[in-house]
Amino acid sequence: MKLDIKPEKYEEFKRYIAEKLTRETGEFYYPEDIFVDCGKDSLGLHNTINLKQDSYKYIFGCVDFKNSNFNDLKNLEYVDGNVNFSWSKIKALKSLRFVSGNVKFQVCDVEDLGNLKVIEGDCDLYHSKVKSLKSIEYVGGDLFLSLSSVVDLGNLRFVGGCFYARGTNFASLAGVEYIGGDLFIDESHVLDLGNLKYIGGNLSLGDCVFDLGELKYVGGKLFMNDIQKGVFADSIYEDEGGNIRFKNDENYKPKHEFVEMEQ
Repeated sequence: MKLDIKPEKYEEFKRYIAEKLTRETGEFYYPEDIFVDCGKDSLGLHNTINLKQDSYKYIFGCVDFKNSNFNDLKNLEYVDGNVNFSWSKIKALKSLRFVSGNVKFQVCDVEDLGNLKVIEGDCDLYHSKVKSLKSIEYVGGDLFLSLSSVVDLGNLRFVGGCFYARGTNFASLAGVEYIGGDLFIDESHVLDLGNLKYIGGNLSLGDCVFDLGELKYVGGKLFMNDIQKGVFADSIYEDEGGNIRFKNDENYKPKHEFVEMEQ
């Protein structure tokens, strides 16, 4: 959601959300558990709030934890906006499950993503300390893992944008099924594509990949070495412009609850 609520309606909105959550979850939520700063410019950096304490469960607006003075984010469950953990002291997310915007973990102390399951925007883990994506299943935008500490993709299945994994140390794309943009795994330790079936953009392979696994569709070009061209000769062809293309299964259509949600 990208709500546009006038400031004079904030208190009324907080009461409404608290009552709604209490009804739906069976747990008690109070207006003071809700933070609202979601006017028409709320996704702009100049309107980002800087939280120094962990006191809210639901935040409607963008939040920056740069000057936070706590290590565990125990209470926060939901953010309708962008979240920036860069340069924060937070090490574990605990209860956070959903972020509607972008999340930055660049150069921060976060090691445990807790129960985070859905990021609707970009997820940037460049130079982060996170080793496992754990419960994350869905990243709606781009996923930046280049030069990160990630060795386990956890439950990840869907990336709506590009997947950047240069200089990474995991060996497989594991359960990832759908990448809507480009996939960059050159200069990485990736050996196989796991369950990957769909790439909407270009595929840039690393030198160690010699098995395309379950791949059905690549919307763009393929970049690979000469040895790989020989290994994959039955699955690729050269177009009129001299570009390497994948022989797509034209009957294949992604069947995935997240794809349906995107549409």
